[in-house]
Amino acid sequence: MRGLLLLGHSHEVIREYLQDPATIKLLQEFQQQNAHLLQQFEKLRQEIEDQKIESFEDLQQYDQKGADALVKLATQTTPLQMQGRNIGFFGLTSTGKSTIINKLLDREVAKTGAGETTTKIEPYDGKGYTLYDIPGRNDDTTYFSMEYVAFWKGLTARVVLLTTSMKEMTKVFHLLDAINLKYDIVVNKFDLIKQDERENFKAQIKQEINQCGLKGVNNVWFVSSQNPRQFPDWITMCHSFLDCYPDLELEARQFVFEECSKTDTTFTAETLAIFIDNRFYELNNLKKVDQRLARSVESCKLDLRRFGAKFTANSSRPYFLGHEREDVVKHRKEFVKYFIEREQHFYTITNDAVPQWKTPTTTPAVLLYILSQFKRLFQLLPFKNEYKNHNFVCLLDNARTHTAAHMHINDFGMTPGTRCPVDKIDYIDENNKKQTIECYDDDDEYNKGLLALAYELNVFVLKKYANSMN
Repeated sequence: MRGLLLLGHSHEVIREYLQDPATIKLLQEFQQQNAHLLQQFEKLRQEIEDQKIESFEDLQQYDQKGADALVKLATQTTPLQMQGRNIGFFGLTSTGKSTIINKLLDREVAKTGAGETTTKIEPYDGKGYTLYDIPGRNDDTTYFSMEYVAFWKGLTARVVLLTTSMKEMTKVFHLLDAINLKYDIVVNKFDLIKQDERENFKAQIKQEINQCGLKGVNNVWFVSSQNPRQFPDWITMCHSFLDCYPDLELEARQFVFEECSKTDTTFTAETLAIFIDNRFYELNNLKKVDQRLARSVESCKLDLRRFGAKFTANSSRPYFLGHEREDVVKHRKEFVKYFIEREQHFYTITNDAVPQWKTPTTTPAVLLYILSQFKRLFQLLPFKNEYKNHNFVCLLDNARTHTAAHMHINDFGMTPGTRCPVDKIDYIDENNKKQTIECYDDDDEYNKGLLALAYELNVFVLKKYANSMN
C-alpha cells in the first residue's frame, strides 16, 4: 500500500486508497493550510524511502535522527477537523474489521470475505458517529505522511485489530506511542481459541503488551465479530465506542425512573428505545428518513440493567390478580431452586453497571425456550457439532395448553356405569383453589355419570333432564 494521498508531487492527490469526496476535500484544504509542513514531510519521506526503510521500528534502529525528525513533525501536525465522533479500524488483512463495522451498525454495509475485501478507506455513517474501515496493510511507511498523521490525530478513537499476537501490529503500536496517540486493541476471533485455553491466551496478550513496552493502550477487548454476544467484552466495547451523548443518557435514566414509578404495565425496553430515538433527532435537528432506531431495543434492555431497573411483582397491578394459585407458587419455587442450584452450568450475566457475561465453570448447558412445540429444538440440529459438549434444558411455554386434555360433553354417558373417559376432573373454584372430583364411586367399579358430576361441579341442570335420570 502506498501513500494515503500524496506520492511524488506534493500537490498531486492520489485517489487510489481514498474516494470519499468530503474527506478528499478536507485533506486538500489541510494541505494548502500547511504547505510548509507538507514540504518537510515530503523531504523526510523521500530520505526514508531512499534508505529502503519499511517501518518505524527500522527507522529507529537505522536512523534515529530520522525517527526524531518524524516525531517532531508529527507533533507539529494539527488534527484533521472532522465532524462528530470518528472511529478508525486498523489491522492486517482478514482480521475482521469490516465484519465488526457491520455488527456495530447493525446492517451489512462493508464488504466481507476471505482475503483483502477493503481496498479503500471507507467511511460508514452511524447515528452521530462515523466508522472508518482502513485497508489491511503489511507495512507502515504509508503512515509517514502529514495527511495520515493528521487523520489519525483527528479520530476520536483508534482501534487496532489483531487475532493471534501483538506482534501482528507492533510496528504500528510503536509509531502511535512515539507521536503520543492513544489506541484500543481488539483481539478478534476469540471464539476460535479453545475454551480451556482462553484465559492463558488473555494472559499471553497482556504479557506481550508489557514486553513491548506499549504506552498508549486504553483498552484491550477479546471478542468474536461473528458471534458478538458470546463474550462480555463486546458490550463494553460498544458502549465505549458509541455512547457519545451523556446528556441524553441522563434524560433516559430520568425517563426510566418516571415510567417505572407508574402503576400501569405499559413500559418496556421498546418504550425506552422510542424515547431515545425521538430525543436523538430533536437534539441533532435531524429528520428521520427510515425506521431504524438510534439505539436498538436489545441495547436498551442492557441499559435498563445498567440503570438498575428491576422486574418485580406489584400487587396493585391487575395482571397479578388470580395468578398466585398454590400450585403456581409451588412450581415457581421449584423452578427457581432448580436454576439456583445449577447456576454454574449456565451462561449468566452480572448485575454490574456494565453487565458482564459469566462463563459456566462446569459442563455448560443451553436453555431452550420452546414456543411452537419442539420446532426450535430441531432448528438447532445443524449446529449440533458446536453444542456437542453442552447439555440442554427445555422450557415449555404454556405447558397447561400442551398437557391439558380437551373433552367434549358427549364423551360422557348420562347414567352411572356408562362411558367416562377420565378418572377425575381438576378445576379451579371461585376462590382460586384447585379442586378435584372423582368420576368413579368409592369402589372404582362404576362411574358416577354426567348428571352426578354436574351436581358436584355445581352446574345448573334443567329439571326435565334431572327428572329423566330418575
